Amino acid sequence: MLLIRLHDDLVDAECGVPIPLPDGTIFWICLLAFIDDLLLLADEASKLQKAFDIVAAWAKRIRMRINVGVDKTAVMVISGAAPSPDFWTICGSVIPVVSQYKYLGIVLCASGSWKPFLKAFCDKTRARTIELIRWARANSVTSDVVSRLWLIYVETGAAWVLAIAPLTPSQLQGLNVPQRNAARMILGHNRRSPVPAPCVELGWMLWSSSAKGRRLSLLGRLFSSGDEIVLLLLQAGAAFPGSWTSSACKIATSLTTDDSLPTQLHEWRSSCKTWKSDALACDLEELCLSCHSHPNLSSYRRPGLQSSEPYGINRMIHDKSIGAEVGRVVGRLLCGGQGLRGGDPVMPSAVCVRAACLACLLTGCRRSETLNHFLFHCQLTKPVRDRPLVGELWQIMDPVVTLDCDVWSFQKQRISRRAIGSMWLARCQLMQKEGGANRRGRDERFSELRKSAS
Repeated sequence: MLLIRLHDDLVDAECGVPIPLPDGTIFWICLLAFIDDLLLLADEASKLQKAFDIVAAWAKRIRMRINVGVDKTAVMVISGAAPSPDFWTICGSVIPVVSQYKYLGIVLCASGSWKPFLKAFCDKTRARTIELIRWARANSVTSDVVSRLWLIYVETGAAWVLAIAPLTPSQLQGLNVPQRNAARMILGHNRRSPVPAPCVELGWMLWSSSAKGRRLSLLGRLFSSGDEIVLLLLQAGAAFPGSWTSSACKIATSLTTDDSLPTQLHEWRSSCKTWKSDALACDLEELCLSCHSHPNLSSYRRPGLQSSEPYGINRMIHDKSIGAEVGRVVGRLLCGGQGLRGGDPVMPSAVCVRAACLACLLTGCRRSETLNHFLFHCQLTKPVRDRPLVGELWQIMDPVVTLDCDVWSFQKQRISRRAIGSMWLARCQLMQKEGGANRRGRDERFSELRKSAS
């Protein structure tokens, strides 16, 4: 009741921003309120001062104190052409003028730029992801569980940003970067891991695509609310090309046969479900094609995208039955040969110091430490390949390791994963013995062995 009275006083004084409706009438927006946070709107400097006087009288009547400061009560002038006085006052205090202000977690800029907000959003997403990863590593939580927790703990907090922020297509593409970095941290990939692979491994829809679905869902909830003011604002926004309402309506009409908006809540939900399923399939198909054409993913195969397995995380590698550490090791190796000096290139380059295989140099051979060489031809991993059950599987899989439920039984998958883990353990022991943890010392050892081999 208190806010309603304040709103009525501001409307009576015509302190606000006029919005023309399609029927020719004018609708005034003067106040946005959320619990104890108030946002006053005015199209003229004199009206804003009048609004401050009304708010001061209202606060005095209910015995409420107003805090003034750059992070409390401040003025932000959106239009530089609007005349403004030297200062505004409220309750006898001068109100500071700022170029940006944080309201309900959103960084608003006088210039209309969303870059500061996006930077703060990316930093917050990264901080939450790191906090989740630290907890998962300390408790040996597998990647599939961490992925689900991330969707609940982090992505849910980003859903409203994707729904309401009027971002450009390039800005939406930029949102894929923090999402991809989070996927890398969950899987244990390094910064140089192939770009499309992390989201494919987890079965995530890209944020640039899910933003459209979030807008569609929010538009349906607003239309179904039945609130007169909300419906008036939606009608006014739909008349302006490029507005949030206009872009969301285009998405909704594209899903119907007669280019009309759904009228019932269940129709909105059905449209959102259909769109999400189609968009996820399209995203994963494009990412999978990008992986197949990537120059450093010659042996990569993602099971489930072309088989009967549903879309989602690659459970052939990332599952609680496998173990957190083994899953990370196998996933890193099969996804671009991460950890190996030669990677997994489609066109292997000439042998150099940085890409040479240490185990082969010790035997007098010069080979690049690629994924194919490490799994199928390296002398270091030969004892593992000579095991009875492993040897049979390796003869069938060469030159590509394929862990697919449509091809291998659970027992064969387990044998393959354990074999790869044993190979990696042997490599770690050799590297520690020959070069230690000092990378410079390992490089010097590589140079010495290369000279002796030549």
